[in-house]
Amino acid sequence: MKKTIALNAKFAAALALAASAALSGCVLDREPMAMATSVAPQDAESAHPIIVSEQRAALDIYPAAGHIDSRDSGNIKEFVQGYHSFGGGRMIVAAPAGAGYGRAMAEVRKELAAAGLRGVIAMGTYPSTGEGGPIKFMYRRLTAHVPGPCGRWPTDIASASSTEGWNNAPYPNFGCAYQNALAQEVADPRDLAGPRAMDPADGAMRMRAVHNVELGTDPSTAWSVKLTTIGSVGG
Repeated sequence: MKKTIALNAKFAAALALAASAALSGCVLDREPMAMATSVAPQDAESAHPIIVSEQRAALDIYPAAGHIDSRDSGNIKEFVQGYHSFGGGRMIVAAPAGAGYGRAMAEVRKELAAAGLRGVIAMGTYPSTGEGGPIKFMYRRLTAHVPGPCGRWPTDIASASSTEGWNNAPYPNFGCAYQNALAQEVADPRDLAGPRAMDPADGAMRMRAVHNVELGTDPSTAWSVKLTTIGSVGG
């Protein structure tokens, strides 16, 4: 009887040892999973997302000989066009105090009125050192931008003194310039947030195709293409 009890005790101890080994194996199996979840984003869209929000739009005009020229007039028209498309609220136009831009500001008023901007303009001055300065235009508009600045290099990916470059992972600045350029190039920032609504279907085109199907003819459009040999071009 005593011998049986001793054997049972040894068996229980071996079973407990095996169970603890199995549990330790589970913990080791989970460690790579925990490490994988802490890795930095692998794509540029996640590391440097493009955000669509309201930002300040600004334009500086430098009057020549106390008045604005054709170049300034073109810049003002383009600036106002952006206001009509994506801006809102009040446009602020401020000249440097004591610069003597009375004639230039009168010309600015005419340019803004000609561009269709009335009733939402606040004109005034801003502190100046007495050496002049630009006439500043400002308003709030919808823009697409990358929130963080590019050019961040917190790690040395070219150094062999550490194993940091051995991971073959994207560096922190990867894709930042591409995302920033895409945000600046898009005409309508809302296109980055979602697709536009579809135009209504062409009823005449649809009925023509249905009629051709009913007649047993090809419903596609017959495009005529006239090819020209290269030798006859410019002859």
